Amino acid sequence: MIGALVGRDRHVVRLDKPIVALDTPVITLDTLVEPVYADVVRSAAAGPTIAFPPGAPNEARRAGMGKDSELERQKQRESERAARDRTEKWVRCGACGHALAPDTARLEVDGRHVHTFVNPQGIEYTIGCWREAPGCRGLGEESTFWSWFPGFAWRIALCARCSEHVGWSFRADGGAFAGLIVDRVRAP
Repeated sequence: MIGALVGRDRHVVRLDKPIVALDTPVITLDTLVEPVYADVVRSAAAGPTIAFPPGAPNEARRAGMGKDSELERQKQRESERAARDRTEKWVRCGACGHALAPDTARLEVDGRHVHTFVNPQGIEYTIGCWREAPGCRGLGEESTFWSWFPGFAWRIALCARCSEHVGWSFRADGGAFAGLIVDRVRAP
């Protein structure tokens, strides 16, 4: 442990990483807390100390300002994701196995779920359409150039875990969907 925060009203928060503070806003390496002005006191036993003044936000105190609370939130999200993955069948990234789209989100566009297209470079892709693909993240700007679905803008879709190119997202005023490359994903 690096130290503890103690201040004018004697509220204490323990720190597990260095802070930057000297009558300035409190900032940790990966947590920015609302500006809180306090006195810095050096203690041989506890290391640097600083505290919240009266009226400091309770959220800042509850957040713990440390890595432990962020790790707990991350563990909770992973636990919820794992529970969801066990109860639902998911289309997964072929490279890393990350859950990309729930099987229940299969979608027919222009009367079919699976489509085969050729891009401007002459590369052929076979894609399946999904109403949502929360395990993907977009790359680049949307474009309507050479869109395989008239009226839809497309954007590259990457696996959110390993960044493998797994397809494209398509968006228009009437809605949006994902086209996942069947050779780069694993069906449930």
